[in-house]
Amino acid sequence: MNLALILSLVAASFAAEAPAPKAKPEPPIELPAKLSFPTVGKAVAINLNGAAATAKTLCFVYQPDSRVVKVQRMPAASSLSWKPERHGIVSIRAMSIAATSDSDCLDKKKVLAARDVSVRFSGLPISGVLIFLGAGLVLFGGVWWSMRLIFAQTE
Repeated sequence: MNLALILSLVAASFAAEAPAPKAKPEPPIELPAKLSFPTVGKAVAINLNGAAATAKTLCFVYQPDSRVVKVQRMPAASSLSWKPERHGIVSIRAMSIAATSDSDCLDKKKVLAARDVSVRFSGLPISGVLIFLGAGLVLFGGVWWSMRLIFAQTE
């Protein structure tokens, strides 16, 4: 009898309707899916939705929360084009006020919506390639020197 009761409870739990999946809310600051990681110097379309659509200024804060912050401002619109100036982390902030200075854009109390994006280099940085090659030369040069000393014939 207990087995029948347990089986009926299990069957009832499977028969119960699963809750409908909640629709994902539209992001307040939307970038095209293929341009999730913008490139320096190439224009990107930005759409403002929800609370961000009422913004007066759009601020682009390069290297946010650091000592070397650089700010780029432009008037907000429901759809606009932005061309990143520098590589690195950029915080896109929809501001509730008409920001006239960098300090206005850095005030987080006046932000309606924000989104952080990573801006890529426009090409291959030559300094990175040279550092990589130099490190490889030191590493494999050291291995060669060590092997030469280990296997050297002693008199």
